[in-house]
Amino acid sequence: MGEILSTPLAWNWEQGRLEYFQFDELRKIARFGAEHDLRAASRRDLAGAIGLPFLPDDDAYPPWRNYGRLFQIAMIATPRGRSESRLTSVGELLAGDGQVTTDEYLHFLAQATTQPSPALSAWNHTARLRYPLLFVLRFILARATQGHPVTDVAGVVNSYMLSGFRGDESQEDFLEILDTLLADLVANCPSCHRAVHRYYDRYLTRNSRVDFADASEARWVYSDAKREYDGTGNGAWRA
Repeated sequence: MGEILSTPLAWNWEQGRLEYFQFDELRKIARFGAEHDLRAASRRDLAGAIGLPFLPDDDAYPPWRNYGRLFQIAMIATPRGRSESRLTSVGELLAGDGQVTTDEYLHFLAQATTQPSPALSAWNHTARLRYPLLFVLRFILARATQGHPVTDVAGVVNSYMLSGFRGDESQEDFLEILDTLLADLVANCPSCHRAVHRYYDRYLTRNSRVDFADASEARWVYSDAKREYDGTGNGAWRA
């Protein structure tokens, strides 16, 4: 899925490491973790057991340093103390043969993945949680029932950011959100999409914010980005 949420505007899903998120590879990692501490594992042992490189090939960079977030985002393992880790209940199920199916794991992941995430540095236990993967699943399914079986990643990300979706909405409320989004969605080329997100990032950083207050604010900032592009904007990110 690439980078879909590291800041509030880009979901951090370990960009460039998607091969590690294949279900069979996650099961191999979990099985290794059932016998060894993933946090203490050497690259040679882990790469040899899993069959993935876990780069860089440098003893100064043990796998947990660069892949610990992956293990936690996938809900396989969690830190314990200052130098150890343990398998989660999900990791234990993945480690066992036939204990969990791909569909079961995906549905659990969608319901349990939050923004902010305890696996990432922006975690705040007092924040009101949002459920981005649950949105993705419901959005794609709803679009498919409307005759749109293919949805690009940029469209999903933009829709999530504009939606104000939290995760506890009823299906009726979600369909209302969807109808509003489809009316508001604007197609962007990849370069324009990245430029808009950089504009969002600057606006939030300059205002010491981690997220928009609501969908209306996000739309306002997007509109100002367009106005600044054509020379009529207020420079909202400087406010």
